[in-house]
Amino acid sequence: MSSEKLFETIKDGAWHNLNELAEQVGAPLDKLTEFARFLHKKGIAEYEETTQKIRIVPQWKTLLPDESIIKTT
Repeated sequence: MSSEKLFETIKDGAWHNLNELAEQVGAPLDKLTEFARFLHKKGIAEYEETTQKIRIVPQWKTLLPDESIIKTT
């Protein structure tokens, strides 16, 4: 699983369904669920077990780089 792809997807702050997210990042659902629980436990993401949805905690959103503003010379 690419954590970079995961964070790139969830950095918008919206709720994301783990089934759809697993397809998008190319990860097995069970591994993604385990990682979502880990991120929730560490306070990096909110994870709703009943709905299988995850979103990044707003404070962490600002710490992720915005690829659109990075300039190359």
